[in-house]
Amino acid sequence: GPHCTRSSVIMAMASLMIMRPSSKGSSSSFRRRRLLSRTCASSSSSSSSSSLKNWSSIQLALKNKYRVSDVDASDLPALVSSGKVTLVDVRPPNEYAEWHNPSSVNIATAKPRKNLLKRSIGFFIGIKGGLKEENEEFEQEAATYLPNKNAPVVCVCMKGGSLEPSNLKTNIDPTDSPSLRAAYRLCEMGYTNVRHVEGGLPLAIESGLDFSQGTWGELLTKARNVDPLLGTVRLAMYSRMLPDPSTAPGFVGQAVVFAAVGLYFKNDQFKVFVDELLAQYGIAV
Repeated sequence: GPHCTRSSVIMAMASLMIMRPSSKGSSSSFRRRRLLSRTCASSSSSSSSSSLKNWSSIQLALKNKYRVSDVDASDLPALVSSGKVTLVDVRPPNEYAEWHNPSSVNIATAKPRKNLLKRSIGFFIGIKGGLKEENEEFEQEAATYLPNKNAPVVCVCMKGGSLEPSNLKTNIDPTDSPSLRAAYRLCEMGYTNVRHVEGGLPLAIESGLDFSQGTWGELLTKARNVDPLLGTVRLAMYSRMLPDPSTAPGFVGQAVVFAAVGLYFKNDQFKVFVDELLAQYGIAV
């Protein structure tokens, strides 16, 4: 049967919960089945696109074929200040716009989905900017911002990642990161001097990297100098919790999800209804 992730099932449950009942039972049932089917299909499509290339293959190529090296986060502020490298911030445009290094350029590995309907799903689960997809203009933007393929380039993201294999048998490899995937794409384009920041932006900022540009950059920089506010600033920046209108529907969506999950475990009639519905698609929760 169709594959569906747990989060998709929960969202489907929440959506079913808030659907208005129809006077025509068969029509209402059909709409419910179609909703669940579309939710699962969307999840499967997103899952397959997020793993366009096996991470272990990318990691191996970065290390052995392209000889990509690390830049220690503590060394990044001085390196950027020297003007000898181009810092490529690979975060989504909406996150980059909030705060960034004045010398950096933004070449995102992922951008909000072009399909507004699919993107809007992210709004209702609190994802800033909505659901993302691979940036198809990455190569075009790289050619614009980085015309010299022999000039030194340093890629950075929030996670950092590592060139050393984790050897963990998990679905999500902790060494995988947007900055390393960006480095790989640049190497595939023919760039010869590409590095990445191990430890990512959080460690670089703690080491003194300037992030004063952007909507919140100047205010956050000033707030960091006030000891009682330091922890709050870190949380807001590193957890992507700065105010953004696109996250507002997420509060409502998450409330509905929690209500649906609570109802599932507290109300036997609702639990039976959901179990029977999911059983039709071979889904076990």
